Amino acid sequence: ILAQTYTNFRLILVDDGTPDNAGKICDEYAKKDSRITVIHQENAGVTRARARGVEEADDCEFIMFVEGDDTITNCAINILYGIMNKDTDIVLSIVDEHFKPDSNKIGLDTYVKMLLLDRSMCVACWGKLYRRRLFSTKIFNIPSSVRISEDLVMNLKIAFECTGAIITTKENIYNHRINNESVTNTFKRTHEYEATLYNTIIKSIPKEVLNDYIIFTIPHRLTSW
Repeated sequence: ILAQTYTNFRLILVDDGTPDNAGKICDEYAKKDSRITVIHQENAGVTRARARGVEEADDCEFIMFVEGDDTITNCAINILYGIMNKDTDIVLSIVDEHFKPDSNKIGLDTYVKMLLLDRSMCVACWGKLYRRRLFSTKIFNIPSSVRISEDLVMNLKIAFECTGAIITTKENIYNHRINNESVTNTFKRTHEYEATLYNTIIKSIPKEVLNDYIIFTIPHRLTSW
């Protein structure tokens, strides 16, 4: 992150109660670079960590998330910010290889369907540049019982806050590391959990357009199970 070709950014590191020395390492980096802010908190999960980071970034115009064990290319911010313009709300870099839009701009309806059908890695929070104004407390109002697919829920909430364009790029700017011991890969799904997640997804869609998207929520639940 510190090797970015675009240098005018803040780096907010949220130490979510890590049991190792990561928090101390973050503090050491903050002493060396004035762009770095470190926040230490008791373990509260990824959603609360993101919420705290976004809250701290109230003086920023754009938000980008990077997971703790991933990396980004040194031109990542430069590429995403270079695509962002005054009429754009989200720039996303990861798109399904089978998804070939007519242009790099996709409509809100298409984007929501991509999320619900789990098309591409666009359901993840990483690999995107968001406008800061899209975020409010309700974006992070996700039940703590939702431990898998909270990225999908958050992105659905954000999508329906969009009034500007959603732009895609094929540029590879993010390196996602697969961790076999992560919550994603070790969490045991149950029928009860799937019901909770499904209801949370439904509640993330505004009632006035729910009928337009309800059918697209069903394949997602079937395939993920």
